[in-house]
Order: sequence, then C-alpha cells, then structure tokens
Amino acid sequence: MAKASSKVKLGCFLIVLAFFGGLVYIGSAAHDAAIKTEQERRAKLAPEQRAAEDAATAKAAEAKRQAEQAAAAEKLKADQARQEQEKIERAERDRQRKIDKDKIDAEVEAKDVIRNCLHFPDDAKFPWFSGSTETNEQGDLFLCRGKVNAKNGFGAELTYSYAVLLFLEENTWKIVEVTIGDEVVKRDDALLARLEQRAKGLRPQGEAAAKGARPSRPPAAAAKPVPKPAPPQWRTWTDAAGEHTIEARFAGMIGDRVKLVKRSGEEVTLTLDKLSAKDQDWITGRH
Repeated sequence: MAKASSKVKLGCFLIVLAFFGGLVYIGSAAHDAAIKTEQERRAKLAPEQRAAEDAATAKAAEAKRQAEQAAAAEKLKADQARQEQEKIERAERDRQRKIDKDKIDAEVEAKDVIRNCLHFPDDAKFPWFSGSTETNEQGDLFLCRGKVNAKNGFGAELTYSYAVLLFLEENTWKIVEVTIGDEVVKRDDALLARLEQRAKGLRPQGEAAAKGARPSRPPAAAAKPVPKPAPPQWRTWTDAAGEHTIEARFAGMIGDRVKLVKRSGEEVTLTLDKLSAKDQDWITGRH
C-alpha cells in the first residue's frame, strides 16, 4: 500500500510539472511569435516610418525615465522634510523637558532664598499649590511667586507673599531680586541692568566699546521684557527722638537690626528701637 501511494504521488507531481512546463513553453512560443510579427511589420515600413517610430519610442522612454527621477526626487525631498520636522520637534521636546526640570529646581532654590531672609527659617512653611513659576523664551530667567507661613521678629506667625527672580547662568543660580510682602529685601542691580540690556537687544557698554561698535538692536521678535517683581517702596524714616529723617527703602531685618538702603545705594543698619514708633509699627506689621 505504501509503495502504491508513493507511485500515485510521483505521478501527480509529474503531471503538475508537465502542465507548468507546457505553460512556459506556450508563453515562450507566443512571445517569440509576437517578436517575429513585429519584425515583419517593421520590415514592411519605409525607413522614414521606422525612424519616426524609433524616435517616438525613445521619447516615451525618456519621459518615463524623467518621471521616475522626478518621483524619486520628490520622495527624497519629502523624506528630508519629514526628518527635519522630526528633528525640530525632538529638539523642542528636549528643550521643554529641560525648562520643566529647571522650573522645579527654581522653585526649590527660591524657597531656600526665602528661608534665608526669614527670622526663623526652620519654622517656615510653604502651602501646597500656592506658588507659580514663569520663565522667559530662553529658559534662563525664572520668576517664582508664592506664599510662606513664617514667624516675624516677635514670634508671631504670619503669611507673606513673596517673589524671587532667578537667573540661570552656566548651571548656576543667581539671585536677581527678592521681594517679601511689599519690600525688596535683596537685589543685584548690576545683574538686573545686564538682563534689561539683553532684553532690549543691547550689549553692555563696556563690551560695545571694547569691540569698537555701537550697540545694535536685533529683530523685534528677539526682544522680550524681563519679568520682575514690583519696584522698591521708598519712604521717609524718622529716628526715635524725632530729630533726623532719611529717605530709604526697607531692605530687611535680622534679629532686632533693621537694614535700610538710601537712593545713593548707601546701606544704613540700626536697631529697631532707634526708629520712631510709627516706623517700628510699619516694620513689625510686615515681619
């Protein structure tokens, strides 16, 4: 039985092989016949007709080749445009990820700055979701706002609003300005002036003079305003005896010592009891 089955399979295989072989032969014969018919047709044509046919065939072949080249060039152009767009999108995602990370770092840095300005930094508490952080287009200037619950110089716990302007330069955080309540307690005037010049598209005067060039302004789109907290509050201060006054801004208080800064930039440090009762009340109402 096994032998008979093998013979049947072999017979079927030979029949299929013969069938396909026949198809190949028929196809080849038909092809040869078509070529022969075409040759006979062309032999009957006049030389001018054969030349015209050859020219038309060559023209069609050239048009086909050019169409294929144009399609290939268009595909290459589309692939390059897609790759360039993907590169731009990838760079933008990387930039946004870095800015998001820097925002978190800026918030942490701002809280450390605020703690260092408080009477009791270890007792400071920053309420959840009470703050916000803005940044500029370059992603190197961060304005952190928020609230902090802290004790003033008399031990009473109060809630203060704060704003910290930070500049990220060469992976180093630099404090531009710190405001707690209505008072600017810290400011780097030189750095702030440099940032404002940059926002206006101007080189610092020293740099411009060194290069022998006048400051120039880039396109308007490149100039972005520098976000910053409110300007300092100037007021007139009176001593406890009521005999002397000075115009200055409040720059902070450590222990019972008050720091004032005159418009000239001169710093004045004195104990709280050296000021008038009105000035003492003004300070204790904020600290």
